[in-house]
Amino acid sequence: MPTRLRRLVLPVFCAAIGLLAFWLGTVEGYGFVRWAGLVVIGLSALGAVFVLIEDRLPGAHGAGVTAADLRPLATTRAELAARLGWEVRNSDAHLLDWARTGLLADGGERRANHVLTGVRHGLRFAVFEYVRRRPGDDGPVGTTVWMVLLPEPVPPFELWRDPPHTDRAAYRPLAPGWSFRAAHPAVVPPVLTRTALARLEEGGLVHLQAEGPTLITHRPGFASAGGAQSIVVRDVERLLAVAQALPAP
Repeated sequence: MPTRLRRLVLPVFCAAIGLLAFWLGTVEGYGFVRWAGLVVIGLSALGAVFVLIEDRLPGAHGAGVTAADLRPLATTRAELAARLGWEVRNSDAHLLDWARTGLLADGGERRANHVLTGVRHGLRFAVFEYVRRRPGDDGPVGTTVWMVLLPEPVPPFELWRDPPHTDRAAYRPLAPGWSFRAAHPAVVPPVLTRTALARLEEGGLVHLQAEGPTLITHRPGFASAGGAQSIVVRDVERLLAVAQALPAP
């Protein structure tokens, strides 16, 4: 059964109970039971509508962006790079070349814009605005992505604090609140150590993906909307802390 249909089971079941209550209340003359049934039916209908539109709500996979959203970032990113001694580029197609699964393989017309790069603690990192088009969206979708290049490749995996509803069945539990998916699940738990998970928790990060030597995270939505550069610097340090907690190969 498709995931969306499974999620509709509960609101449909509740609606059936509401209908039964409404019928019994009408037949037996219990006004309270009849009105309670109507309330349950209404709430169930709202729940069903939410299930049907949830994946298209703002922030589910990113946030809609326009040229007006992106233009101010060019200046603020250049200022940030100059202040911190980082490099800045308007775009870098190579940052997406390696991706075969997960976030950076999502959608079409994929672009890495307003790219900041540098080296901290001996590890090269990048922060960029990942812009792409997805079926069903009216315009481009933007997501701020943080990336770290590890010294050696790690087994590919994707870890979520709360997996996307559209693909939740593909994930396995790893630790309380965390689930992951991988082509070879047995090799992932030794990589995602208790220390690494603790640093994810401390940093408030909700997503982690590894493919080859590349480690990425993102926050749902467009984290840099409005030129909030403090989050850019903060989450560079947080992802680097997670990378340093991964066991050496």
